[in-house]
Amino acid sequence: MNPEDFMRLALEEAEKGDAPYGAVIVKDNQVIALAHNTVKRDSDPS
Repeated sequence: MNPEDFMRLALEEAEKGDAPYGAVIVKDNQVIALAHNTVKRDSDPS
């Protein structure tokens, strides 16, 4: 995968959340974590 592919994954992840925040953690060209904003869903701003 190239950097654009990882950015695309982050954008897709952001679409799943309450606000437009997505993250992809990559190590040695492998995705090891994906996340998105869950503040409203979880009622937890921490």
